[in-house]
Amino acid sequence: MKDMDIVSHLQPTSERGVSDFGEYGLTEYEYDLIDEIIKEDSEQSAALPRPCPPPTDLSELPRSQHPRTSVRQSSSQSSNPVLVSRGTAHLPPRSFPQPLLQMSDSNEMTSAPPSRAATSLASSSRRGQGLCQPTSRSSSGVSSQNHGDTDMLERILEKPRLVVVEEPKDRGMRFRYECEGRSAGSILGVSSTDTNKTQPAIEIQGPIDFIKRVTVTVSLVTKDLPHRPHPHCLVGKDCPNGSGICVVTFNPHSNRRHSFANLGIQCVRRKELDLSLQKRSSQNIDPFKTGHSKGIEDLDMNAVRLCFQCELEWEDGRKDSLSPVVSSTIYDKKATTTSQLKITCLNQYKGPCTGKTEIYMLCDKVQKDDIEIRFSRGSWKANGEFAQTDVHRQIAIVFKTPPYQDQNITGEVDVNVALRRISDQMESEPVTFTYLPYNPDPYEVKRKCRVKSEISFREKPCVTGGAWISSFLFFLSVKFFYSCLLFLVCGSS
Repeated sequence: MKDMDIVSHLQPTSERGVSDFGEYGLTEYEYDLIDEIIKEDSEQSAALPRPCPPPTDLSELPRSQHPRTSVRQSSSQSSNPVLVSRGTAHLPPRSFPQPLLQMSDSNEMTSAPPSRAATSLASSSRRGQGLCQPTSRSSSGVSSQNHGDTDMLERILEKPRLVVVEEPKDRGMRFRYECEGRSAGSILGVSSTDTNKTQPAIEIQGPIDFIKRVTVTVSLVTKDLPHRPHPHCLVGKDCPNGSGICVVTFNPHSNRRHSFANLGIQCVRRKELDLSLQKRSSQNIDPFKTGHSKGIEDLDMNAVRLCFQCELEWEDGRKDSLSPVVSSTIYDKKATTTSQLKITCLNQYKGPCTGKTEIYMLCDKVQKDDIEIRFSRGSWKANGEFAQTDVHRQIAIVFKTPPYQDQNITGEVDVNVALRRISDQMESEPVTFTYLPYNPDPYEVKRKCRVKSEISFREKPCVTGGAWISSFLFFLSVKFFYSCLLFLVCGSS
């Protein structure tokens, strides 16, 4: 049965003749075919529960293709189905209106945001009105009205958001203690240069039509998830004395962006960590609701993040809070575990390719158990040889160079030498070290030239003993002549 097609040979009834079917330009076979297609669509719609696709405007369809007309005409006919092989029956070309909108399943509707849900509701109402009012003018009016309602709903549901437009510089400042008695410095922006200083900045984006003022509270949190309150304090002109936080209020209508100038970080001593965290708890400073009961043993005291909490005050007096935003990590500039690595100088910058050349390096402070010296050129990498006892007061390292990968080089080869911290894989700016060939004169050309020059020097005539004696006698004769002359002058006088 699956390989057979059903072809209906229609017989006209007494109520409607063949001429009646020709009134609309269709045959009895075409009406029967349309009726079967409609039945198949209804059965599929019952088997698959989903929103029906919207039909086209009924007023634009010819009367012959109107579904109600086809159903009424086909219902008054009787047919005798005949089984034939699939593909043998001649079927006339057919065309049906395509659906304007297809929805995959009900999950797409439930997972859509409110704006999309409103659009779906507007589309369904538009389909219902199209069936009742088949005129194209009324359909376009309803469509434009629903589109305007959707835009208004989207504007209402869209909320302002807080964005960090200028991140803080990761290693731009040093954390100072309160007992040092000096300014804690200022946090610089990531794009800050020696000639152009910038500060961390935030911006209110989105609609701000009915916002009266914006209040932003800045505090320090840990660098790792979950971001907990950090015991270190913020100090500056916008920080209340002893609070450890920064609070600013501005009008977004005059300026959406706000920069935090003169904002420094003041570190807390180990014995004051609990007291500082208790102060944060009393101020209700816990942006991510992590709780203050966790221990402080795993806190990284040399790395923090800025956390921005924004509160919006509307013109009608309402207040809303936006989700907290966290900046990039700020590291203590002078901490040996997070500071920037730097090679100051080497006592020599050349050595043989066989390695084992002893080098003295001066550098910034490093941890002797968390540092290595990396030699690299292209894909080749090797480490300098030294022990922890070879690190002198964290600022000097005595090491031996590794052998170069090619021991048969005929010329000088430059490689990069850099300090590398093992814990965070951070590297310093490299310096250049030159490997010299093991045999600088493989063809002994320079040695032959040197031997030849030594032989020619030996063959040169040197000063003989007779010439030395003659010179001495000439000197004596001149001296005797002057003596005689002096005697004659004195005797005559």
